[in-house]
Amino acid sequence: MKKTTWKYIAGFLDADGSITFHKKGSKNKIYPQIVIGNTNKKVLTSIKNSTGLGYIIKTNQHKRKGFGIKSKKIMWFYMITRQDDIKEFLEKIIPFLIIKKEKAKKTISMITPYKSYKSKHSRKFK
Repeated sequence: MKKTTWKYIAGFLDADGSITFHKKGSKNKIYPQIVIGNTNKKVLTSIKNSTGLGYIIKTNQHKRKGFGIKSKKIMWFYMITRQDDIKEFLEKIIPFLIIKKEKAKKTISMITPYKSYKSKHSRKFK
């Protein structure tokens, strides 16, 4: 993939995305996930197709935190949940991140000790 494409995706992750953590399984291990939200599905589909990773989900309405405003627009979310895919994605995008660079580095260091769980939504880079 072109360097400019990674810069473009990094901009979306920095602006409209998040690196979050959730508990999974009976041992409550903490796993990271990458989420980029947008009302334009084409943008997220382009990111998904460029990386070959993750999946896209939609919600019909969402409540914007802190504002108490409900939107009637459909909100789309590009997500990467497979740990090996997150690590590979972050390693490629870190040079271009500004706001989330340190969190991305910490996330990679958290992934290494854990055995990845398989996700039905994963694909390898092309």
